[in-house]
Amino acid sequence: QVMLALWGLVAVAARPVCEPSGCGGAHALSACPLSTTAAADLVLTLSPTNLYFFNAAPHAVSINYVSEDGAEKPALRMASGTRQEVSALAGELWRARALRHGHPQDQQLMLEHHVGLVSLKDCDCPQPEFVDVSVQPRPAALAPC
Repeated sequence: QVMLALWGLVAVAARPVCEPSGCGGAHALSACPLSTTAAADLVLTLSPTNLYFFNAAPHAVSINYVSEDGAEKPALRMASGTRQEVSALAGELWRARALRHGHPQDQQLMLEHHVGLVSLKDCDCPQPEFVDVSVQPRPAALAPC
């Protein structure tokens, strides 16, 4: 039994640690998204879903559909402070890019969103301390006046 317990500890220690972005945090090097080589991987569903974009940037943005071959196709342009709704299917990939003509950050990636897919990895993420909210805290003792 002792040998099995030690083997279990070795197996747990060998698991890779996730990148912060895989644990819900920002990428370690930058808070900006990094473009991937991902492409649309359509999943047939009964009905499309709606994506809602709000441009909080101080400049215009281009919302681009990424096709199955990885090519970006502009779907709409958004001025600063505007909202837009786009119909999308599960598996589609969308990117938002800055429109800052003549600026070094023109076409900078602002967002990459894979519709309906949640990627799960077998790696260790930092675990927050568990707090059982179903247990009522005891009132603190009142101090004498």
